Order: sequence, then C-alpha cells, then structure tokens
Amino acid sequence: MEGFPGKHAKPSFITKWWFWGIIAIVLVVALVPSRSQSPSSEVSSATASATTSATVSTTPPSANASPTIDLSAQSQQLISAIAASTNAEVMGTETFNPYEEHKQGGPHSRVEYRLDAYKESAGVHGTINGVSVDTVVYRNGKMQRVYLFGNENDVMALYPQVAKVLDPSLSDADITAAVTKYQTDEAKTQTDLLSLSDSHRLMQSDSIIGSGNDCEAFMDANTGN
Repeated sequence: MEGFPGKHAKPSFITKWWFWGIIAIVLVVALVPSRSQSPSSEVSSATASATTSATVSTTPPSANASPTIDLSAQSQQLISAIAASTNAEVMGTETFNPYEEHKQGGPHSRVEYRLDAYKESAGVHGTINGVSVDTVVYRNGKMQRVYLFGNENDVMALYPQVAKVLDPSLSDADITAAVTKYQTDEAKTQTDLLSLSDSHRLMQSDSIIGSGNDCEAFMDANTGN
C-alpha cells in the first residue's frame, strides 16, 4: 500500500530504545529474589536467640531455698540426749506446738510462746529422774531451749548435764560456779550465770528461779552458729 505523497511511514514502537529498556528492567526485577531481612540482621537474631537459650539453661537453682527442717525430730533428739547424759530414760513424752499450746491454754503453755518466733516451733515434754523437762526447737532449728521444773535438788542435779548438752564449750568450773551461786543466794533467783561465763559459746540466756519443790531452771542456746 502506498502512502501519501511526500510522507514516510511511521516506524513501529518495538524499534524504540525505551521499549527494550523497560523490558530489561522488568526482567531484572523478576529475576532478583526479594529478602525481608539482610544477612547481618539474621545473624544478629540467631545470636540473640542462642544467648537467651544459654542464659535460661545455665541459670542455677535459687540459693535461697531453705531445706525442710524436722523440728519435732530435733526436739525429740534433744530430750533424748539429756536423758542419755544421765543414763536415764525419758518417761511420759508428749509432743506439742508451743505457739498453739499458748493459744489454747494447754498444760505446757508459757507466756513467751505467744511470740511470732514460736509459730514455727516444736516441743517435747517428758520426765527425767523426777524432773519435768520441756525441750523446744525454733527459728528453723537454730535455737534450742530447755525448761526444768521440780524439786530443787533434782533440778540442780540435772542442770549440769543440760548445760553441757546445749553448750559443750561450757567448762565444769563455770557450771559449778553457777550452781553454787544459786544455792547460796537467799532469794534463789539467778539469771545469765552461764550465758555471761567466760567459757560459753552457744548459751544465749539462762535462769534459775524458786526453791523447794517449785524450782525452775531455763536455758536457751543458739546451736545454729
């Protein structure tokens, strides 16, 4: 087909350079894979994950976890040790909770048992050589106390053995001096004769009060140190 006189036919668009340029760009974009993360960010994420896992797996158990203490068994062992020190037997043993004993007004109740320190405690009552003996373990087993009640002569005969069981560091001389001071005191009231002695290590407080058939001796020791 002939064109109009004096005019050339218009070339096709596929011969234009920009057409092939667009095609090339489309092909490049299609062939290059798209990645949402750079290699460095992937490495950082993997490292952080590994660090977190290592931290969790190597964390040791809590060092503050307290072991379970059988206070009743300790209190029983204490009264048994006192009896063994005199080659005697414990008669008529009874176990009790000092804190609850005070709340209920039980036969082994004492005023001090009302304190929070005795909420977690255990006591054993028994008789050794005619002397009423109460042993109490409290403060997670670190504190031990003993009450002796009965005839003055019987209580003072058992007194040295109890002192040695609670605080083995006490010297015989200091224990004898405490007994003598009580026996020569007209008021029959002495406190801290052992806990202030030169040889004591564990004894925290002690007392001897009363006379005749109403004599009471008390000792409290920190055996947990």
